[in-house]
Amino acid sequence: MEDLFFFALAIKYYLIKYTDLSKYFGIIVWGTVLFVTFDALYQFLFGYNILNYKSDEYRISGIFGDEYVLGAFLSRLLPFCFYFIAIQKNIRGSIFLFAMLFIILVDILIYLAGERTAFIYLILSTVIIVVLTKRYRLIRSVAFIISLSLIFFTTFSLPNVKKRMVDYTLEQIGVSEKSEKIYFFSIKHQQHFESAFLMFKENIIFGQGPKLFRKLCEYPEYDTGGCSTHPHNIYIQLLAETGIIGFIFVFTIFILILCILFINFFYLIFKFNNQKKYLILNDSTVCLLACFFVSLWPFVPTGSFFYKLDKCDYVFTIGILSF
Repeated sequence: MEDLFFFALAIKYYLIKYTDLSKYFGIIVWGTVLFVTFDALYQFLFGYNILNYKSDEYRISGIFGDEYVLGAFLSRLLPFCFYFIAIQKNIRGSIFLFAMLFIILVDILIYLAGERTAFIYLILSTVIIVVLTKRYRLIRSVAFIISLSLIFFTTFSLPNVKKRMVDYTLEQIGVSEKSEKIYFFSIKHQQHFESAFLMFKENIIFGQGPKLFRKLCEYPEYDTGGCSTHPHNIYIQLLAETGIIGFIFVFTIFILILCILFINFFYLIFKFNNQKKYLILNDSTVCLLACFFVSLWPFVPTGSFFYKLDKCDYVFTIGILSF
């Protein structure tokens, strides 16, 4: 984690010192997303990608192999790609059209990746861009409607996709004939959360200590049948392992971003006079804040807050921290 943080600071330093570097950094980000997307599309069509990684029966992973983080990678970088479009003053129509068609493809591949959290990220970032941007509101709305139409067609044309994204999801949350109650994500996730809450109650201020959930969940007083390496939600993990002290720091950042976006929405709706124009975010800033917002969204399963970042988080964090 520390090496990634200093690497991001180094990138930020060079982007500030050499302003033209931002353009080339954007090209690198778009190039990376293009490569990952077309590789994943190839895997979906032919069953294996250019590195000979085979797809799962229900999911695709692309260049990430046996790590199913393709959806997380694309869903977090998609608003970042919009950011680099927004900062360009003059974009030729053909390039802009290609970008929009490509984004439709990314939408579909995020769904086909079988990562339901990533699909929620996609919906959240799309709502933010549609509601709060001016230049991209219409084109993103049309693109997403087309994406949803193709996703609907794909879901009911491919039984494996429907089983993973619809049937399995309903089964996990308890919406089935066999279940008698509704669960928060799944019965296992709910058991993780219950164990974490028991730990939190024991030390509300400072928690049990970083990375201790995996050990303490085996203790009888915390055992709810859902022991794991972490509680699968960063906020619940912070409450259990760092208490209010650790939780409040991250949650405050999320609330600040939420307030900024809400204030911007408020002023856009009520169209205040020009004296308050400085409160209106430009399109590029909205796209950038969307990146932060989706990663800090509390109501989804997540990885561990303290473990080494996975492949998609490395690329994402470097990009976001750099600005």
